[in-house]
Amino acid sequence: MPRLYERAVHAGDVLAAAKVARIHEELYGVRRLLASVSNNVNQLTRSSNATGQIEGELSATLDLLRRTVDRLNGLLSRLPDGES
Repeated sequence: MPRLYERAVHAGDVLAAAKVARIHEELYGVRRLLASVSNNVNQLTRSSNATGQIEGELSATLDLLRRTVDRLNGLLSRLPDGES
């Protein structure tokens, strides 16, 4: 609860602080997802270097990366003075 009060002081009120807290949690989720994607891309690269073939999972991984970036852009647009 003290963290919420501290955020409320910086954000202006409790509702704004709660929104900031949700965005903060969402950004942590995005970061975890990007770390997983990075690991996946590394594994696919290692495999393609060993076999000389690009695995079919590469397309799905890149699609996940695009969706993640879109999700991140959506979050950023919701922040005050966020980019559109």
